[in-house]
Amino acid sequence: MIKIRKNVFETNSSSTHSLVISKKDRGYDYNLPVDEDGILTISFGEFGWGPQILNTPLDKISYVITDQGYEVNDVFNEKDALELAIVERVINLIKEKCPAVKEVKIKPASIYYPYGYVDHQSTGTSQEDKDLEHLIFSKDVIILIDNDNSYQFEDYFPDYWEGAPAKKDIEELF
Repeated sequence: MIKIRKNVFETNSSSTHSLVISKKDRGYDYNLPVDEDGILTISFGEFGWGPQILNTPLDKISYVITDQGYEVNDVFNEKDALELAIVERVINLIKEKCPAVKEVKIKPASIYYPYGYVDHQSTGTSQEDKDLEHLIFSKDVIILIDNDNSYQFEDYFPDYWEGAPAKKDIEELF
């Protein structure tokens, strides 16, 4: 079960994947790294413990297709990847919003996780935002991946037990 709670950072796992949505309207970024032939290469990713901040459209595309298509098959080939419903939706969105993209190629994450990997406690995170365009291209959405052994983001989250205020504004991460 996934719940959205405001001003709270908590988890029952050693890692957490969170959608962080800014209160500010930062616009959209439709620029994707195409080669000279207009080919965009996307790979399934491996998103475990972090820490990671996913804030570019390409990073978020990789996360979305990995998160929503995870555990579909043990054998990877590009034809299988293209048949995943989420991949098809993302490719159609890319072609609609990014005219520089003439063709999309998908590549596996690794030999062990061809369709990528999302930490078991965090699968489905990207499904909370039903608007794929907003999730992927909006500059006001980042995906924050962290774990309970990391202190990289500690200044951004208040000490829950003592009620101390955050030392830094989460908006600085954008």
